[in-house]
Amino acid sequence: IQTLKALPQQELNQTAIILRTNLDAFQYREACHEAHIPVKGNVSVPNKYQNFILSDFIAFISFLYLGHRRSDFLCFMNKPDRFLLREAFPYETIDRKQVMSYYRKNNSMLISLKYLFSTLELAEKISPNLAIALFRHNLGYDDYLIGKASGTEEKKRYLKLADDLQALFKTYIPGTDPKEFMKSITEK
Repeated sequence: IQTLKALPQQELNQTAIILRTNLDAFQYREACHEAHIPVKGNVSVPNKYQNFILSDFIAFISFLYLGHRRSDFLCFMNKPDRFLLREAFPYETIDRKQVMSYYRKNNSMLISLKYLFSTLELAEKISPNLAIALFRHNLGYDDYLIGKASGTEEKKRYLKLADDLQALFKTYIPGTDPKEFMKSITEK
């Protein structure tokens, strides 16, 4: 954005930016608007059911209620950054004892992991909606969203979207596939 702001108007009019996804394009457009940089072209508003926040929520819920799969854990383990290494989780299911053994010589990491695993254990025992609240507030996911946002408006948008998506999980039944659950919601 800073580079674009520095361009003369004639160069700016001849500049094209190519992005991978519609969500990236939407976010880039919003950042340009916040910086008062004109944008040409149509960028459709992203579907609120197709975004990284929902993907993280689904991974979290899947981890809690569908067997502690490594693939799910890797999606959210460092959001916010806990400096966890993928190598610490070599098995298909997450084994707390094995992970604690991997970090046995790092006391600060052991303290962080004890908190993480005890919070995950608590999250398994409460409703999915409250489990996501725990994920967002106690495990720091909202802090991750705030850090990821490129401006105040994007921060507000991320947090509002997280609130809306969390509310959907009030009707989720633990043990069912969260992807199928979301599919049923989007088809309504």
